[in-house]
Amino acid sequence: MWIKAKLIKLKKINDYLFSFIFKSEINNFIAGQFSKIKFKINNIEIQRSYSYVNPPKSKFLEFYISRINNGKVSNFLYNSKPGFEFLITKKSFGNFNIMNIPNCNTLWMLSHGTAIGPYLSILRGYNKNFFIEKFKKIILIYSIKTSEDFFYKNIINNIKDKLNNIIEILVLTSSEIKKEYINGKISNLIYNGFLESYLNKKINTNDHIMICGNENMIKEIKYIILKKYKKLNNYNNIFSYEKYW
Repeated sequence: MWIKAKLIKLKKINDYLFSFIFKSEINNFIAGQFSKIKFKINNIEIQRSYSYVNPPKSKFLEFYISRINNGKVSNFLYNSKPGFEFLITKKSFGNFNIMNIPNCNTLWMLSHGTAIGPYLSILRGYNKNFFIEKFKKIILIYSIKTSEDFFYKNIINNIKDKLNNIIEILVLTSSEIKKEYINGKISNLIYNGFLESYLNKKINTNDHIMICGNENMIKEIKYIILKKYKKLNNYNNIFSYEKYW
């Protein structure tokens, strides 16, 4: 079922990232889920899927979107103005949520770019005791191109304060070297052993790994992890990721 939605605010972080804040009377969703939106460009109907950044029951809803060079849809949304009306599915979708993950030793949350969105929804969607009962440790690894992309720094710092004794957060920059960030790609830093050494933590069979990103990133990280930690090949359902495609 499609219902009306209206853009309230659009925040342009830079030339290729933006926050899309809107209002709609959707059904309550599970943190980590996504919805589909529909609108027209030059009388051609367009549909896209985006995950929520905000936790459930928020007053406003938010998507974090990447603007693609020569991309008609992302450029259209990037240049939209408050008051822009579109349609959204009343129901949300997806299984990329904490409720589907069994209690485990360490929960790994791996993301790149706008894929941080579902984790911000999840980590703000439950209280500290909920996480303590499910996991001994949470490790959030967030990869961005440059420090300019670190738009949700305050929110991430608040999450760190909230879950201070069970969460560790690493921010990586793939295209910039700065002393306050780790430089490199997630897959490379797993494969060369840097993350294992830095965190003093190996990925074990009693861990769970959430991966959020594009299809190629997910495939690459899964391949690297299973190649490096061969014993994980004998365990089913150790990975969680969403399929939009």
